Amino acid sequence: MAQIIVVEDDVYMREELIDVLEKAGYDAVPLLDFENAVSQIMSLSPDLILLDINLPFHSGFEICKEVKAKQLGTVLILTARDKLQDELHALGLGADDYLTKPCNTERLLARIKNLLRRKEEQMQPEPCIKERPVSCALGNSGVYRRKCAASQFYTTAENAA
Repeated sequence: MAQIIVVEDDVYMREELIDVLEKAGYDAVPLLDFENAVSQIMSLSPDLILLDINLPFHSGFEICKEVKAKQLGTVLILTARDKLQDELHALGLGADDYLTKPCNTERLLARIKNLLRRKEEQMQPEPCIKERPVSCALGNSGVYRRKCAASQFYTTAENAA
């Protein structure tokens, strides 16, 4: 079950989001200490952070920037700020998606599902060839082909870089 931290200072909105996320099968955790938001996020290491922009102590922009700099997770901004300038700023800071309130529940859940799927795909190892000869194209000044075992290919490719 994916863990989602909800960083929202409006109590009613936070409770509604937690309820929606739990009904959808997520482990929804409210973040209540806005002064130490990043350290709390770091200690929980969530799969996704649902982040408002207008927060006490630190803006969601600051939190997003720090979270992305420390590679702490996927960030979906959910805010009442509907100006294109705010959306572009958040995306420029590394936010993975941006939605404005009020937001359709199905749209929010679809975006969350999509972001979590992308994160899972990025974590999957690349398939590799095992135990059979392969043809390799290597070289900076031209391409040449050589039959080699997969383990030799990876060694040769690493040496070529």
